[in-house]
Amino acid sequence: MLGPSEINYKDLESPFWTKYHTFLVWTLSINRFFNLFMIVFTGLSIRQIANAINVNSITMIIIFAIMNLGSGLALFLRYIADIIGRKKTFIVMHIGLMMAYGISAMATNVLFFIISRLAVGIFSMNVSGLIITEEVPAKYRGRAIGLTEGIGMTSSILASYLAVFLEINLDYWREIFWLMAIIGIIIQTIFAIFIKETRRYKYFLKNNNNRSFKQAFFGVFKRKYLKFMILSISLFFCINGVYQTIKRYYPAFLIEERGFLGFNTEIVGYWSIFLYISSIIGYSLCGFISDHIGRKKTISISAASYFLGSLFVLVFYNMYIIFIGFIIINFCFAIFINTASVLTVEYFSTEDRSIGSGWNSTIINFLSIFGNFSIFLVADPYLGLGLGWGNSFLLFGSIYIIGVIIIPQFFMETKSRVIEEIYIQDIERNIEI
Repeated sequence: MLGPSEINYKDLESPFWTKYHTFLVWTLSINRFFNLFMIVFTGLSIRQIANAINVNSITMIIIFAIMNLGSGLALFLRYIADIIGRKKTFIVMHIGLMMAYGISAMATNVLFFIISRLAVGIFSMNVSGLIITEEVPAKYRGRAIGLTEGIGMTSSILASYLAVFLEINLDYWREIFWLMAIIGIIIQTIFAIFIKETRRYKYFLKNNNNRSFKQAFFGVFKRKYLKFMILSISLFFCINGVYQTIKRYYPAFLIEERGFLGFNTEIVGYWSIFLYISSIIGYSLCGFISDHIGRKKTISISAASYFLGSLFVLVFYNMYIIFIGFIIINFCFAIFINTASVLTVEYFSTEDRSIGSGWNSTIINFLSIFGNFSIFLVADPYLGLGLGWGNSFLLFGSIYIIGVIIIPQFFMETKSRVIEEIYIQDIERNIEI
């Protein structure tokens, strides 16, 4: 790694926001648009997918847990990103992801669905965040990632509207997945051709990547990274745990356990439009907030507010209070997950950033399998304790959100700092002391 006096930061990033940065954010937003559409529409159509593959909706918790195994193979694509570059990897990952979603829509049994969704896990690496971290000026890094997710999240409105019609046709969800996959491949490929390879990749890796496979693949397991990798894994394990409760399975919860209040598929679909608008606002604002008050405060404050919103949803039996609770949940979740995704990659050197964040994600996903099984065993009425959606969400969601509030305080603050400075001052210097 080059020392501070050897690095010319002008070679690594522009000190100003340029037209290319605007184009880059819009192009990466297209990727997030289609990716997030697939995620949101999957959540909204869980009951229809479960019926199509002949399982009950609570069993989908186990199925989604098993699908996390696909992220293990995604590690090799992280390694490939260091060999062929961020741009080529970005294009390959997007096409592979859209095709995997389309193929999964052909599933008629559990095994087919799991195998096809394992492929989704393999291609689901978020290269967009990696590209922004390495290309956008430090001053704008947080808000660029936030805007990318915010613009991409507008697809949730489309997904919510289309979900209103899920009960009309048994194969409707399949048709939507295929249609969006085809459109996503065509539009994204056209725009992605014109993005540039990141300066940091060209500066540090393109002509200087002489490390062996072992050094590149396992080189992040060094004492200097250990503390922050453990913190990153712990933080996202808790965030994923929060997501796997009310945030992901709210349609089934509302229809099956709050149906007596009047909830049905149509109402949940229309509600989702407004709920995801709050997510869009949260994603769009999180970068501005974290670039102003810092990453750590942003995560902890928004997580504490999320906890309040979850109580509104799970404890009260009034539709208006539940609606307000979901607005708070979606707004705050968008803020802390996106800010955490920035905080947990900023401390790696460029040589280790792709594979390092990949190892973090892989370990998190494997650990989350056990977390999901725990929720299933508490919620399922046949194989578990039978406490149902709401009680299990209240139990596990509360535990996980406390972790999200506390863990960020053990990180360094990274707002407005050039990533090489973070590495040199907080990683290399600490190891020398």
